[in-house]
Amino acid sequence: MHHYIILGKRTDQGLRDMKGTPKRVEEAHQLLERLGGRMRYYYTMGEYDFVAIVDIGTEEKLIEFLTEVTSAGYVRTTTLKAWSDAEVAQLYAKKQ
Repeated sequence: MHHYIILGKRTDQGLRDMKGTPKRVEEAHQLLERLGGRMRYYYTMGEYDFVAIVDIGTEEKLIEFLTEVTSAGYVRTTTLKAWSDAEVAQLYAKKQ
């Protein structure tokens, strides 16, 4: 699985329809499940409105997910690739 941290901000459209956010988050969970992934989603205060931690099989599937989510116009995202401790330890072990 590939891991990603997605930082999100609501657009003006997202701010106008904040009551619809829980439904859209549930739809995002369902979409990820169909794509073979999973997500932990957190509402946040500060510069970003939410943080999502996504585990998914391929980068192509992540792009499919992000395209679907952002094209609705409610959020803008910044995506960070992430590695677990075990994955990094395995990479370093190969270098020795």
